[in-house]
Amino acid sequence: MKFASADVTRYYNANTKSFLARGQGGSHGAIHRAVWGAGVRSRREAFHFVHRLLRREMTIVRASKVLDLGCGTGVSLAAVVEGSDAVAYGVTNSSVHARLARERLGERATIYERDFCSESLPRGIDIAFGIESFVHAPDP
Repeated sequence: MKFASADVTRYYNANTKSFLARGQGGSHGAIHRAVWGAGVRSRREAFHFVHRLLRREMTIVRASKVLDLGCGTGVSLAAVVEGSDAVAYGVTNSSVHARLARERLGERATIYERDFCSESLPRGIDIAFGIESFVHAPDP
């Protein structure tokens, strides 16, 4: 089933507070699922497993510009660019997510409130990623 961007926006604006309060990743600020990959021994590590993979990839390609498509509250973007000099960009269609991501990342990132499927995105990106956000895209 496909949902219109406005429906996705309403869903996250209405439910993010509950996800953070009651969701498994809420204590970590994450609203995505934990990934129990190789070497993961705790729930905290599981929520950051994909972030580790992305940081490794950033090093390989010497990424200087990173884009999180569907950045949510900014947890993943913050974790991925931590300790790097990369310029960070996030895109979310939720005003609640945009506010929380801006609070979390401050001057570290530029957060755009728009639909990553139909609106313009920053140019010259070295690595773009989306953690679970592609489920909202009409064509991943």
